[in-house]
Amino acid sequence: VTKLIINDRIDIAMAVDADGVHLGQDDISPEIARQLLGKNKIIGYSTHNIKQLEIANALDLDYVGIGPVFKTPTKKIPDPELTLELMRKMISYSHHPYFVIGGIDQNNLQDVVQNGAENFCVVRAVNLSPKPEAVIAELQNIHKKYRGKK
Repeated sequence: VTKLIINDRIDIAMAVDADGVHLGQDDISPEIARQLLGKNKIIGYSTHNIKQLEIANALDLDYVGIGPVFKTPTKKIPDPELTLELMRKMISYSHHPYFVIGGIDQNNLQDVVQNGAENFCVVRAVNLSPKPEAVIAELQNIHKKYRGKK
């Protein structure tokens, strides 16, 4: 089942009756988003360090984003990269389902998965590829091959 999650903009999520919203650290608070959207909508929240994850652990969220794992030019003002060690620590500390994001591609996904990441997101690896379907298949194969293997 496909879900429509709107990034950052709760007003748009509400206007189109999206399934949920993903919030960054500088967006509307998850508490207010939950009040506005109700219990049946999905709320995700980006975390970039242990302190932010500690705060997120106490919130009514459906998932957290953990990243950026690696350097990425996707953001105008990027957060510092986590490193695989910190990513692994944050995954183990999270009280919520999670995904890791940031600079992940077919060249480093094996390391990401072998360091405990079951759920991951990519942007540039697919969007900048002339053959996005092939990249998606390769990422899926890497994930399948290395998950659970350390």
